[in-house]
Amino acid sequence: MKLSTWMKPGTWPAASWAMVRRELWEHTAIVRLPAILGALMILALIGLMALPSRISGHLDEADKSFRLPLSEITNDASAPDLKFSVDEFGLGTLYDVAEQIPADIRGAGISLMLLGLYGSYDLFLKILMGVYLAGCLFRERRDNSVLFWKSLPVSDTNTVLVKAALGMVGIPLIFFAVSLLTMFVSQLFVGFGALFTGHSMGLAFECVMYGTVLRHMWTSMISQILWLAPIGGYFLLMSAWAKRNVALWIIGPPLAIITLEGYFMAKGRFAIWLGKHFVHLPNLEDQMHNLEHAGPMEVLNFNFSTGFDKPDMWLGVLIFAAFVSGAIWIRRWREESA
Repeated sequence: MKLSTWMKPGTWPAASWAMVRRELWEHTAIVRLPAILGALMILALIGLMALPSRISGHLDEADKSFRLPLSEITNDASAPDLKFSVDEFGLGTLYDVAEQIPADIRGAGISLMLLGLYGSYDLFLKILMGVYLAGCLFRERRDNSVLFWKSLPVSDTNTVLVKAALGMVGIPLIFFAVSLLTMFVSQLFVGFGALFTGHSMGLAFECVMYGTVLRHMWTSMISQILWLAPIGGYFLLMSAWAKRNVALWIIGPPLAIITLEGYFMAKGRFAIWLGKHFVHLPNLEDQMHNLEHAGPMEVLNFNFSTGFDKPDMWLGVLIFAAFVSGAIWIRRWREESA
């Protein structure tokens, strides 16, 4: 089927795409926040490169030499230390050290830095998802625009599903795309810094494990979406239910359950379940134990996105479906008088 036929006015895909554009127009923070964060990270990198660089190593003040314990970086006791005679520790020194590190180890280190850059968006991603899902249906009733939107030839089911998809999938995808752009621009600046100090620009790109980085990013994003699904569905349900003080409706019921559970039971199972789904790393304790004695290459081989085989994940997806169904029912049958 041709795209023009698929997106013909009046069809479900065309209506859904129009609603996505409307959501992005009404909630500009969905695009602006990731873009601003990416720009700030790049500016921070430029600022760090402009300042004298300090490297964690051992400085011998007697002969003004710098010793970098390569065995600690590679987790290989037989690896020799790198020693440099320098008069001043600056940006050039950083590239001098990087040039002496084996290419595979340097590439693994850069790969880990790229993954760390993507992980730095995590908190902001969750905040933006929560704010959007909590307000997308509540805001329509608060300003009475829901009466206008309900008059259009678009079903309540389609409207709620578009909002749920944008909040749970669209926002993570936008952060994913912005993080990729930020990584590329950051590496370009690091490469230009190498050229400026008389080194090869390839220091910033050589042996970087882009496939592994993308795989970790993609699987992490999918596992995050699935683990956050019940929480996101609950936010959407409360957004449809609350006529005022949506934040209190979101916080109140879970807090009441945790309080009652703590009073009648010794172990807060609901609080543990809630925290596990918010963190979205079911094997975090095992991974932290393994990280204590791992080098860069071993860390990149870890699987930080497990949980796809856990019933708890798919139970959360079913809970999400139930919450979304409840939001659709409320939007369809509630008398709008707020």
